[in-house]
Parts: sequence; structure tokens; C-alpha cells
Amino acid sequence: MPQTEQQKVRARLRSYERKLRQEKEKYGWYDDGAGKRYQIGPHYMLLDDNDGALAAFQWFEKEFPDDVGVPDHFLCWSLALYRAGNEIGAAKKLRQAMFSNLYLVPRLLGSPISELDIWHGSSDAEPSYVEHVPEAYLQLWTDAEREWAEGLYNGPGFSSARERFIEISRALATTRPGPERSRLVEEMHKLER
Repeated sequence: MPQTEQQKVRARLRSYERKLRQEKEKYGWYDDGAGKRYQIGPHYMLLDDNDGALAAFQWFEKEFPDDVGVPDHFLCWSLALYRAGNEIGAAKKLRQAMFSNLYLVPRLLGSPISELDIWHGSSDAEPSYVEHVPEAYLQLWTDAEREWAEGLYNGPGFSSARERFIEISRALATTRPGPERSRLVEEMHKLER
């Protein structure tokens, strides 16, 4: 990355960190409707600072333990863990990225993406979400790292869980609120974990 671009990334990162710190000091909690918290770790990755990214992801986990997260944040988190040698943690985050948006990992891998006829639980799960993922986040991944991700994505564990997730999502598109829908949602949450 050219030095001027690095300076811009570093300036954005410092701004996000400063604003979050100010929110915490002012309110005693974070008023982060803009989602700055999701940009910290990935921006450290853009600066090729994996230790900084890992510290940012740990901070996120501590400060926002109940946060559902966003797909590209999970994707960068997976990469940081993989580069740190934590393949189990990296696989879990890649799985979270996959389930939070079924179209993101295929985009990372350069696979064709077609919209699934399923219930999308949030705007983050929609196919249009991947159009807004910064290309720089995807370019962080080396060929070897993509091969690792592809092996997991196409492996039996991820594939069977993804197929069941899609089946449940299809059923949720037509299942009315009630016990059956609640059971399906609970099964979906178990798959995500």
C-alpha cells in the first residue's frame, strides 16, 4: 500500500479510536450507531499490524460481548487469527462470517454468487451487503490463505452445516410465528455457534 494511503488508513483508525474513547468517557458506554467498532481491527490489518488487529478484536470481544457483529469484521478477524497460528479460532470466525452472510466467502474465493431464495434475517445477510465490503479487506488474503479458507468452506463440516442453514432459511421464509418457527430459529442459532 502506498505511503499516502497508509497515512489515510492510519488517520481514519486514530479517528475511530478517539471517537469511541470519547463516547465511553462521555456516556460510560459506546454510542456507536455508525459502526466504528467494526473498523478498528480491519484497519490494523490494512496497516499490516496483525498484533494491533488481534488486540482490537480482543477489545471488541470484551467491550461488546453480546454484539452480533458484521460479516466483513468476522472475515478480517478470521484472517488475523489464522496469521497468528490459531487455526481453530480462525475457522470459527470464518464460520461466523459464512453464516452472517452466505455470499461473502464465495466473493472472497472468487466463486460465482447467485441470490438464494431464502429468508435473510437482516440487511447484513442480503446479497447486496457484499457489494459494500471494502475490496481492500478481500485483498488482504494471500493465495495460500484463500486456499485454507476454500478447504474449510468446501469441506464436509462447513458444507453440511451450510446446507442445513439454507434449508432452515428457506423454511423460515414461509413459516409463520409460533412453535415451529421458534424451533427453526433455535436450530439456526446452534449452527451459527
